Amino acid sequence: MNTLRLQGHGAQILWGYQLAVSVSDWTLQTQAPTPDGPPPAPWVFEGTVVTSALVAARQRPLTLVIPRPSGTWRWPVRDVTLTNHHVVAQLGPKEIEPYVALRAAGNRQAGSERG
Repeated sequence: MNTLRLQGHGAQILWGYQLAVSVSDWTLQTQAPTPDGPPPAPWVFEGTVVTSALVAARQRPLTLVIPRPSGTWRWPVRDVTLTNHHVVAQLGPKEIEPYVALRAAGNRQAGSERG
């Protein structure tokens, strides 16, 4: 089975809005889906720890946040292991953010048109 693997720099594991773990270089991988096969395995995140708040990292729920040019990618963290300067996290399904289109109102203030 093929593996889907992403690499990058800069990510955070948050407990609510509080920073639990800050990561520099990271990899994110899962088994690539097949048309008639079983659902893919969970995503696994591994990275180099820059800073960590151990009390926050032990709390639940945690969320992995990876900044992207057009927003963020987010996954719920099911399990996390911190050792020295390394973090491994088992992730749940990627969160889907709803798309909300905004357009400028006629009075030069952002908003939606009255209906």
